Amino acid sequence: MSKSLSVAVVGCGRMGGIHALHLKERDDVELVGVVDPDAARGRGMGGVIFSSVEELLVRFPGLDAAVVASPTALHSAHARALVEAGVRAEGASHRVALRRAAWCRVARIGVPQQNLVSALESLLSDHLSFELWCSLL
Repeated sequence: MSKSLSVAVVGCGRMGGIHALHLKERDDVELVGVVDPDAARGRGMGGVIFSSVEELLVRFPGLDAAVVASPTALHSAHARALVEAGVRAEGASHRVALRRAAWCRVARIGVPQQNLVSALESLLSDHLSFELWCSLL
């Protein structure tokens, strides 16, 4: 089977390494690169090593997807940069940041929070796409 999806891993720590290992085992995925400011951490993970998401996107403008496994403090910014470039970004901690951002948006536009609590919780628990949540921001 030929490789059909170009994928990158952002963050070369323990979780990034696990994701890279599993991606390399798939026949339908090509791990094109990894992103970490410490190039030594990315050695052996697969693909080209980049020091920033921006560098990755310059080299692979047609990237299909990325697994965001960067530190929590950077997770949301990395995911947002990828999504804004048209890349499908997956990761867990961006949901926490999006929950905070959604509440800020609710407060900004003046919608009573009590009307949205159930709806927001339901949407987040259903793992809606990051792109949809970005449209709320």
